[in-house]
Amino acid sequence: MLRYGFLPSDFHPQFLILGERSDITVLGQTLRGFAQAPRVIEIEHRTPEDAARNTRLCIQPAATSAGLQRADGSDDFVWTLDSRGAEAFADMIEAMLAEPEPAGSTILEIAGTPNIPVKVSHGEFTDDFLITAF
Repeated sequence: MLRYGFLPSDFHPQFLILGERSDITVLGQTLRGFAQAPRVIEIEHRTPEDAARNTRLCIQPAATSAGLQRADGSDDFVWTLDSRGAEAFADMIEAMLAEPEPAGSTILEIAGTPNIPVKVSHGEFTDDFLITAF
């Protein structure tokens, strides 16, 4: 099941996306599809518990600046990307999944811009991590 949530911090906030290899593979394919045809895509929660927290993640084409930002006045997050960035992130996810280890992660961020890093992880957290942590 694909899960995600915001991990606030004064120094190193992150947006964490968790899932099994198959879930993270779909995320990589979604980013690759976005790179080929940029459009607004809402990444859906896979469990009712996640959806109850009301955090939404939306990928949208970058008009000027790119990166993950919290939407004003809400728990929603908007991940603005251009085609090149989405393609690079898809490549990073595929490289992570190609490793033989049972767990792994990668940080997706756009250097030089004030945005929230996105950590994509498989096999490092229990299924209830984001469900019970908040």
